[in-house]
Amino acid sequence: MNDLERAARILPHLQPYGGWWATFDVGTFGPVDLSLARLHHLLGDRARARETARRGLRSCAVTRAPVFTPALAELAAGSLPSSRSTT
Repeated sequence: MNDLERAARILPHLQPYGGWWATFDVGTFGPVDLSLARLHHLLGDRARARETARRGLRSCAVTRAPVFTPALAELAAGSLPSSRSTT
């Protein structure tokens, strides 16, 4: 199974959690929208990737979690996050 097949398989499982944050006992993995935007981008749905990334950016602003904004901003602009992005 290649990356595209994996992305297509996991996307429907994550979509119901768009707008939510992935958390654990004492922390967070960040907005689920970041993973969703990356998956949409990988699968070629750039419009959905940008839309999802913008929702994630709004969520980061509300929760005051700027660490995730660089990667989301790059996705909202239509490109994959660079290796320098912290997420």
